[in-house]
Amino acid sequence: MSKKPISFKDHSRKRHMEKLYKSKPRRQAREWDDLVDYWRYFLRNPAQVAGQGPWTDRMLWSNAIVAGILAAVRVLVFGGIHVMFMLSAVINTLFMAFLFYYALTWVVVWVLNRTEPGRRTYAVDTVRVQAIVYSGWIVILTLLSWVPVPGLVYLGALVLVVFGVRAVRQLYGVTWPRAVSSVLAGSLTMLIVIMILNHLAAI
Repeated sequence: MSKKPISFKDHSRKRHMEKLYKSKPRRQAREWDDLVDYWRYFLRNPAQVAGQGPWTDRMLWSNAIVAGILAAVRVLVFGGIHVMFMLSAVINTLFMAFLFYYALTWVVVWVLNRTEPGRRTYAVDTVRVQAIVYSGWIVILTLLSWVPVPGLVYLGALVLVVFGVRAVRQLYGVTWPRAVSSVLAGSLTMLIVIMILNHLAAI
């Protein structure tokens, strides 16, 4: 009984079909993917209120790292190569992001809960997502520090506070006075902590 002759054409077609339908390997997420996604959303509306979106903690810390690098480069450009000053600029920026994400948001919710006339309680996670949404402003404020215009950084910070008041009012459905008092309390707490630490560092 003779064997069926091997058809090289059939073998070639089979390999082609296997290659065509072979599942492609899934693209592995890169470290900067979240940062790219963040700025894609942020640039559309820098004043947006948190809602449906890809907001993750990594976005905030990526923005903090970018801002820290920009702060270090600013030291390099305007003051020369001072490794300790550059490292201090990065650490200060990361700590500012830490205060922005944890201290400011905690104080905001604490004030809202303390001024609540009923039995409603407010979750801190809601405003922390908003902090991630506004974390791009840390980078913007760092860039504004490069511009030799007195008070420009403070003006940018004031704009962020106004956006924060609007966001707190919409997210929690509170009155304007409560939104203003909570955000101002959180901002002042953050500012006082930074001033105390800067004073201790200067001693």
